[in-house]
Amino acid sequence: MTDIIPTLAPRTRHSHPDSPTVRLWATVLASQGLAYQLDDTSLFVPTELADQAIAEILAYEAENEPMPLLQAQPDSSSPELMIFALILMCMAGAEMLWPDMDWLGKGRAHAELIQHGEWWRCVTALFLHVDAGHLLSNLVALAVLTWLLSRTFGTGLVW
Repeated sequence: MTDIIPTLAPRTRHSHPDSPTVRLWATVLASQGLAYQLDDTSLFVPTELADQAIAEILAYEAENEPMPLLQAQPDSSSPELMIFALILMCMAGAEMLWPDMDWLGKGRAHAELIQHGEWWRCVTALFLHVDAGHLLSNLVALAVLTWLLSRTFGTGLVW
């Protein structure tokens, strides 16, 4: 039996593996059906299987690299506020251009009409608002949520 830790550790991000790491590596060997003996910080395998055991653990380590931490993105609320203002102006402009239009009748989600081919109602219903207060409250809530998410993930990804 050969202890593979002295050969394995320098080739991983664990230069001095602790007991939980050694137990995890033993689990990797067990999952591949390789014989091993476990000591607190030693992992013994049959000498003829040492290369295979090391290769399996290195493959596991390569597949399980830790994810990098997300960094807060710089504040980019100006473009977001302009987009919200544009949405508000478009909604108000549409109402002024077509004041006699039955917006709720034309765009609401009516199951029977959707089943008979008016699939666009699934999308248009999301943009209908009862009044200006309803629209404004939705825009404010969306602006706050977008601002918070943009600081973490960046404006492009959030949009």
